Amino acid sequence: MILIAAPREDSASVNIAERLLEQGFREVGEGFYELRGAMLKFVDEDGVYIRNIDGSKFKELIILSRHESRKEAPMLSLHAPGNLSSEALLGGNPREVALSNPRRMKSILSSLARQRNSDLGYSVCMEATHHGPTSLGVPTTFVEIGSTEREWKDEEAGRIVAKAVIDSLEAESPDPPAIGLGGDHYAYRLTDACLKRKFALGHIITKYQLGRVDDSLIRSTLRMSAPPCKHALIDGEGMRGKVERRLSAILEEERVEAVRI
Repeated sequence: MILIAAPREDSASVNIAERLLEQGFREVGEGFYELRGAMLKFVDEDGVYIRNIDGSKFKELIILSRHESRKEAPMLSLHAPGNLSSEALLGGNPREVALSNPRRMKSILSSLARQRNSDLGYSVCMEATHHGPTSLGVPTTFVEIGSTEREWKDEEAGRIVAKAVIDSLEAESPDPPAIGLGGDHYAYRLTDACLKRKFALGHIITKYQLGRVDDSLIRSTLRMSAPPCKHALIDGEGMRGKVERRLSAILEEERVEAVRI
């Protein structure tokens, strides 16, 4: 079973969950709703602080969430969780990344992109890896509506995200998993490459983070993927030569193919 967690104090999460219920999820007791091999449950914890998932019952976790941004730009986004520094300000453990499912993420991203309506004014993108939870032991994906209360409660945005989640339940992408290296937090170039090429992106480390993280964390993003990544999409725009050489050495040692976009 896949667990879809909807934090009840998060208006974007509740919006998406209510749109999912409209698609036929049926109540099966103890606060769970079921459809197509997935369970939806409203939870009291904020998504970044979810601590316990019964791995014997659930093989994967999708967390419905709001996205907040200083630019307050309308967007539909997704990302794998993880803390790439010695700080863990929003859940999880320092210097630890969660297990990801790039193929699930590619399916959700592809559906969001297909449904994108320019009249609504939302962009679609993958974000770099950030915040918790990090140690649940099951692949975890955040799917979000941003970036203000107006968008969080937008029912049409909620329907688009709900459909993307349901589409991913019907069929995961068959593309090989990859990590993304370089670019900015809102990884539009890597997003575009993921959509146009036969790769499924999981963890993403920005060009700014690459100068700070140690080699072991970069290797961890490759391994904390189901299945492990044998490819890396590299956005070299603005990346320093020293960083590129370091990445090349790591990827060569790990026998990972570097694909420049």
